[in-house]
Amino acid sequence: MERARLLMALDETGAHQSAAVTPAAGETVVREYTPAVSIVDSNKEHLKLMIKIYPEGKMTQYLSTIQTGDPLLISEPAGSFCTDLVNSTKELVLIAAGTGLTPMTSILNIRYHQKKELQSTLLLFANKSEEDILWRDKLEQVCRLSPQFGVVHILSSPSSSWKGVTGKISLSLLATHLPQPLMTQESVSVDHYSFLELCGSK
Repeated sequence: MERARLLMALDETGAHQSAAVTPAAGETVVREYTPAVSIVDSNKEHLKLMIKIYPEGKMTQYLSTIQTGDPLLISEPAGSFCTDLVNSTKELVLIAAGTGLTPMTSILNIRYHQKKELQSTLLLFANKSEEDILWRDKLEQVCRLSPQFGVVHILSSPSSSWKGVTGKISLSLLATHLPQPLMTQESVSVDHYSFLELCGSK
């Protein structure tokens, strides 16, 4: 959602923010979300949230019908994340499922704007079907603009026309798509570090 200009900092990579609403029933509902950051653009004046709408979800049902002018309280960013390895590692692998892509967007933003030719960034993105792939066009855009980026989509219930990878995240799948040094190395130096991060459902 992009409803209003923010008057707070939004550059805390890995931070989360609390959203609070009071629906007509009168019970205040609070949920925590990690803001999504545009990968290519650096404009952080608007808050973007990736939200899956649940039929019985008190917060998401409210957000699915929210209109300009409706009240929505957002907290200051909380939490911290050390970006040293994100900045320095040569091989970065991100594994995300569904809305687990959200915290990865700020990391992808950092890597994109560094534009270091010797750095590579690979995203393994698991979803149920093609329709569930969040920001598919934006991910394809960053791959076109920067050859150091790669995305592997993994679908558990794709359509019959799907030509990509099928299945769920597993050791055998990781062995196929992860860089070999990441699967075999026992000790590495910081300058040649392979770093892996993951986020998704249990």
